[in-house]
Amino acid sequence: LVDESLLKFSADRTGMADYALESAGGSLISVRCSETYYHKTALVSMFGIPLWYWSNSPRSVIQPNVNPGECWAFKGQRGQVVIELSNSIIPSGFTLEHIPKSLSPTGDIKSAPKDFTVYGLEKEDSINGLSLGNYTYDDESVSVQYFPIQIPNPPVFKFIELEVLNNYGQIKYTCLYRFRVHGTPVDIPK
Repeated sequence: LVDESLLKFSADRTGMADYALESAGGSLISVRCSETYYHKTALVSMFGIPLWYWSNSPRSVIQPNVNPGECWAFKGQRGQVVIELSNSIIPSGFTLEHIPKSLSPTGDIKSAPKDFTVYGLEKEDSINGLSLGNYTYDDESVSVQYFPIQIPNPPVFKFIELEVLNNYGQIKYTCLYRFRVHGTPVDIPK
């Protein structure tokens, strides 16, 4: 039982394939109207004039690093990303991960996404997708949370949109650490 649990933990902490993972072929297509939040701490300055501000890109959402500060922060409490999956899949669920409160320098995770919706898109530029479910990330639970799709017999999708509706109280920005997409791959003839 212990070996099985350790194997699952080492297998990306979910034991399920992640079709959004960038290193496996997933890619971030669009952030729609979400704007990256810059903390205004200059990484490079010359004669006291800031030349460059550092921030993580939206691609952080589909990368495996989940350490404090290694998130994509977008302005405000509402934002979205569109992801092209590595394969066309019949989606079965999603995993949203944020750092736990115990690792937060402030002791809270007010910037964590709270309520969110996931859509399946026919094409990368589709405006309206099929809602696969409305979910709530529980800031009092484990940091890696799985959410099954909420519709029966979902169709095949190559593109998924994650829309964050609010967070746990941070007004200036919301931090997205990692979003995984799970399902059954389907070969689509070209």
